[in-house]
Amino acid sequence: MPNFHRFTAIFFMLALASCASMLDSDIALKKNEKIFTPAELRADLKHFDGLLREIHPEPFARLGADKYAVLFEDLYIDLSWPQRRRDFYKSLSPLVNSLSDIHTRILYPVYEQQRFLKEYGNFPLAVLNSSDGLIVVADQQVNPQIPLGARLISINDIDIDIILKQFNDYVPKETQTGQRRMIQMEFASLLWSVYQFEGDYKIEYIWQNQKITKTVKGVMSDESKQLNSVVSHYGLISIDAQTSLIWLNDFNEEYDKFEAFLDQQFKSIHEQNKTNLILDLRYNQGGITDNLALLLTYLTSKPINWATQATLKLSDPFREQHAKLLNNAKNQKYGNYLDWLPIEYLNFWQWEILFSGDGELLETKIKTVVSEKQYYFTGKIIVLSNGYCFSACSSLIATLRNNNLATIVGESPGSLTSIQYGYPIEVELPNTGLQVIIPAIKFVLESSSSEISDAVVLPEHEIERRRLDVLLGRDAVFEYALELLK
Repeated sequence: MPNFHRFTAIFFMLALASCASMLDSDIALKKNEKIFTPAELRADLKHFDGLLREIHPEPFARLGADKYAVLFEDLYIDLSWPQRRRDFYKSLSPLVNSLSDIHTRILYPVYEQQRFLKEYGNFPLAVLNSSDGLIVVADQQVNPQIPLGARLISINDIDIDIILKQFNDYVPKETQTGQRRMIQMEFASLLWSVYQFEGDYKIEYIWQNQKITKTVKGVMSDESKQLNSVVSHYGLISIDAQTSLIWLNDFNEEYDKFEAFLDQQFKSIHEQNKTNLILDLRYNQGGITDNLALLLTYLTSKPINWATQATLKLSDPFREQHAKLLNNAKNQKYGNYLDWLPIEYLNFWQWEILFSGDGELLETKIKTVVSEKQYYFTGKIIVLSNGYCFSACSSLIATLRNNNLATIVGESPGSLTSIQYGYPIEVELPNTGLQVIIPAIKFVLESSSSEISDAVVLPEHEIERRRLDVLLGRDAVFEYALELLK
């Protein structure tokens, strides 16, 4: 009899799950959403696992292969019912992000997100994810309603703390500050991919010690694209007679244009006899390592290494993407390799890539950067850093810190520095169409500095932007840097 009751209970739970699944399927059909069978979902899961093992040079270095195997098996068993694409995304993302590698990610197809935004609009509030809570820094509505500095309590009756905790599963964590800033910068996109709220947003917030509830409109179509776009920009400002500031929000600019900019600005700094340089790398998402190496030649005359070794893992997906880059190069009648190969030292691997077999690891020493610039800086350098500083940006900060070339002010960068991964390969899962991004190259930076703990760059002066800074409209990190220079 006990076995009979146990069987009945299990059958009852399975029946309930089946009913819930059919209900979800009915809702999805009304929205014209495709429903994927368990067989299709499991096939995509196994396909991702195969790609991860095929492309990544060491996919389980941070999580551990045994822990990954347990998580994979649990998810495989859970995929027992039909799901929509976004349900599968919500199931797969925690597994992918547990690898703790910002270059390994699962993304929604862009066209689907744009279709949703065109109909319902994007979440209109830009936020600061701080220790004071989630703070409003901009209201993108045509007629703004939410004051700057307001602390969000809930969105559509879901507590902000619950939302932020859930978002941790959808954003990879290499460093604590990196995960926090990525959630901040991708907050609107995460709201869409995790919740897909349809219609207006009910906002509850604290302002002047009062709890206020308002409804805000989604930002539609073109405005949504503006919210999601990141424009590559950089520039120079003369602060005073002794100090200049250069800001860079990525390293993705064309090499020749970036070199022309640096030539002009460092010549100007030299001619004006500037003795202080503030390098603002906050919200620099990284990019082409050639530009990182180029910038170093303007910051020191000493030979210097931003990394010591690179390992490339060969695979069919890598070859396909690499072939596209080569094909683009053949269509160019002028320009150098740096115009089309995102990583300079791949030039030395062309024959090995052509004749080596899949799964082989190609290793190379990365050349020491030697400056031949006439106008390199010889004064005091202060770097402004925060958690949204990834990949090449983190490597630059670590290199400057290792070689005692700069004082770091702000937050720890978002990437681990002793070992990083790069050259992301983009592949699409065959059934659900989710995009997979997996890196093919491993970089090693041998640190000799005691200031880098567990591969995290620790700033000498740790400062976080807080709610009071938003209310006062001040840049506390920049102001602190100026005080250091007095």
